[in-house]
Amino acid sequence: MKLHLLSGFLGSGKTTAIQNAANFLLQKDVRAGVITNDQGTRLVDGDFFKSLELPGEQVVNSCFCCNYNDLDSKIETLVKTYNVDTIFAESAGSCTDVVATIFNPLSQFRPQLQVTVSTFADANLLYDLLKDNKGFFDEDVKYIYFKQIEEAGVIVVSKTDLISKQQLRELKQIMQENYRDKIVHYQNSFDTNNIQEWLKLLNDFKPETALQSLNIDYDIYASGEAKLAWLDQEIEVYSVDNNAIENTVCLINSIFNKIKEKNYNIGHLKFLINEDTKVSFTSATPVTYAYKVKSQKAATATLLINARVQITPETLSSIVTTAIEEEERKSSCKIFIKSLSSFKPGYPKPTYRIPNTIYENNFLVTQKFILSLCKAGAEVFRVSGIEEVISLYHKSGPGIENIVNMIPELGLVNAEEIKQTNATEPLLIYQIWVRGALGVAENGAIWLEKYSTNNSVFPFTCEYLIIVLDANTIVADMHEANIKIITRKEGYGVFLAPTSLATGRDQSLAIDDHKARSLIVYIIDPQFNEAQNPKIVARDVIAKTDLIYTFPIKRVI
Repeated sequence: MKLHLLSGFLGSGKTTAIQNAANFLLQKDVRAGVITNDQGTRLVDGDFFKSLELPGEQVVNSCFCCNYNDLDSKIETLVKTYNVDTIFAESAGSCTDVVATIFNPLSQFRPQLQVTVSTFADANLLYDLLKDNKGFFDEDVKYIYFKQIEEAGVIVVSKTDLISKQQLRELKQIMQENYRDKIVHYQNSFDTNNIQEWLKLLNDFKPETALQSLNIDYDIYASGEAKLAWLDQEIEVYSVDNNAIENTVCLINSIFNKIKEKNYNIGHLKFLINEDTKVSFTSATPVTYAYKVKSQKAATATLLINARVQITPETLSSIVTTAIEEEERKSSCKIFIKSLSSFKPGYPKPTYRIPNTIYENNFLVTQKFILSLCKAGAEVFRVSGIEEVISLYHKSGPGIENIVNMIPELGLVNAEEIKQTNATEPLLIYQIWVRGALGVAENGAIWLEKYSTNNSVFPFTCEYLIIVLDANTIVADMHEANIKIITRKEGYGVFLAPTSLATGRDQSLAIDDHKARSLIVYIIDPQFNEAQNPKIVARDVIAKTDLIYTFPIKRVI
């Protein structure tokens, strides 16, 4: 299952690319779905994809990053309802930091999903900004634009058919000088060959080796978004002369001209006529341009407007209102407003923000976790499956009174013994086997949930504590751990952490301060192969020291 996330500035051609890519895949019997996104409630792109009969969902009222849970539910809907093979997710054009807020959370919570990230850039606007640094937008808005480019793995320079060959040559040279570490694809999205090349790039791309989260100032980011006014408006046009379509087109051109006359910078200006005909303008659209349509007789027409312009919401709303009033007077048509929303986005507050750390893949995260525990005196063993743990457990002598098992897969769970334990006068237990919910690489902390022990202090009063942990539950740092814990449903739990690497959290207990003489951790990692890797070698990558720790894979207790 693939999800292609498209980021990039307003009006950069993401929708056109998705439309033609989805059609291309359909010809190859690959069923594609689309998730559109914007800060408003009525999306031109969402309704446009409906008219194309493409399986589609919408995330509205916020960007993907600030409404991640809704994005996740839309993914689930497309998979279960439409049985799609590929999803194109088009993020809001003013959104950035998508690696930390969308890609990394998807990689964490949906590891089976193959996620790619393409950042689109209008060739005309990109040329102007890189070559002449033309002041189309406020500096804070430009900050968003260049942050989008900075975090890109694949940069898709779109609309190459709309600039001259000389400009394209110069642009390629500038991109080579400034972004030589990026994969750059030049694309006319109406060219099937270009679309095919882009999809091949995505299939071959290894995002885990190329995508790095941003070092970003959210105050500047928020300021840039707030400089752009949002307007969503739905209207109906009535004409006694059956010229409703012509009146609608005149209104569209009038709104564009009024904005351009004032030299206001257009992020995007989108219109949808009768729910199936899309019209788009950007700052790169020449002021002399006028949209035209073949003469069509109709008494009524509907028009959906999505405008993103660098002015105040009040000014933008006034421009549209003036254009409507003028069109009514000029043509004697009647225009009724069905809905109107004009605003500026609030401060971005991502549901999750999981930045890349020095651990660039799960293997290094696991290695760091092992290292943290071993430095504090714990014993850690990697095994390929629960079967090996079961074998080790049975060799330790189950059934003996002073060995307690809390892991159902290992056999009889001695829950009653723990329930009867008085916390002030704990029963002397030789061993307790318990499941860990997650591990933290940066400090070796392990989260134990209440259901795992039925007594929050019991693991710290036994002689030998043995924890079984799945490798895919190990996270890089406490920030990621807190996110995981918040999304779990089990409720109360406790962090177990070595004293020398204490987490500082109130709910953290340190094994050295209590009676547990030793901690043994078995990490279940299906990817682990003992024959190919007879010893685990963990290097202290955080301190960048030359100290190497080696220890055996497993042993019989």
